[in-house]
Amino acid sequence: MRFIHTGDWHIGKSVAPQQYGAEFSRQRKEELLKTAENMVQFANENQVDLILCAGDLFDSEDVHWDELNRLNKIFSQLKSCRFVTVAGNHDPLQTGGAYEKIDWVPQVIFAPPGISKISFPELNTTIHTYSWTTKTMSEPKLENWHPQKESELDILLLHGDALMAQSQYLPLSQSWLHSLPMDYIALGHIHRACVLEQHIRYSGSPEPQDISETGDHGFWLCDLQQGKCTVQKIVSAQRVCYKAELELNSQYAPWQVRTAIYQMAEKKGLKNLYDISLTGSYSTEKPIDVEQLRQDLLSEGVLCRLQNKMRPDYDLERLLEENRGNLIGEFIQLFQGKTLDAVEEQALRLGVEALLEEKRMQP
Repeated sequence: MRFIHTGDWHIGKSVAPQQYGAEFSRQRKEELLKTAENMVQFANENQVDLILCAGDLFDSEDVHWDELNRLNKIFSQLKSCRFVTVAGNHDPLQTGGAYEKIDWVPQVIFAPPGISKISFPELNTTIHTYSWTTKTMSEPKLENWHPQKESELDILLLHGDALMAQSQYLPLSQSWLHSLPMDYIALGHIHRACVLEQHIRYSGSPEPQDISETGDHGFWLCDLQQGKCTVQKIVSAQRVCYKAELELNSQYAPWQVRTAIYQMAEKKGLKNLYDISLTGSYSTEKPIDVEQLRQDLLSEGVLCRLQNKMRPDYDLERLLEENRGNLIGEFIQLFQGKTLDAVEEQALRLGVEALLEEKRMQP
């Protein structure tokens, strides 16, 4: 039996226009649906029997009708494959939820609330499911559930957190997962692909849902026979998030920083997303306005998050001249004429920062 393990599509997710621009906000909703369409086409072309979605198909109950109808039309293109999904913390089965807003095509199967199972006799397969009805669950409430073999092939499909013991999103004990007699366990909630064991996996989201979600995003294509599970990663994301670090010094002008980031983005692809840490030092005389820099890059088509990790580069001689006879000057003099190691340099910088801040706060 061949199936796709996916999850965390977050259809309907809104991207803040003030952060990424109105055009990207509009495009991103379209891209999520296009990725869904590509997966359906892949299933049709590769003899896939089932697409198993491990929760958070929708980002919330407020998905627009147009998006739901578009997704339903995409699912209608499935030929012999069926789409099975459980509800997660973003799209719990509640009155008025996205699942209830339209009549879904027969190819789509929504697992009922709580613990259940869905049988496919023609595939000799049983899918054991758990669907959420609330938005948070901090208790490991499934620990006493021990689904047993029902068919030649048994799969567990659920949404929860097996990576953090203290979680508001249904903590799952890995020892419990390992104890279950399942041929495959398809997990959702973690947005990066993660392998706990050959047959226990998080699929990750088919598209990065945030600018910090770096790495390849896609889904698992699984061939399952009794006692044997073969899995391969299929990359589906239309945009990639890259993490980068740019080390600066006090000589850099804002336009030089902007040029360096633009050239990096141009090389990797302007369509992609960038999570950039600005390190090194900046001139206290001409500090870089990081938010203005980000907006300037956005206007040039570079979508990025800039994390300011720079330290101020003080002109200590000037500060000493301006502050002779006061505490700031006396503090700087303590370090004069010495070869400083990294710890001492940091102590000097932090001390000067604190004293200058105190001076600014004085009336």
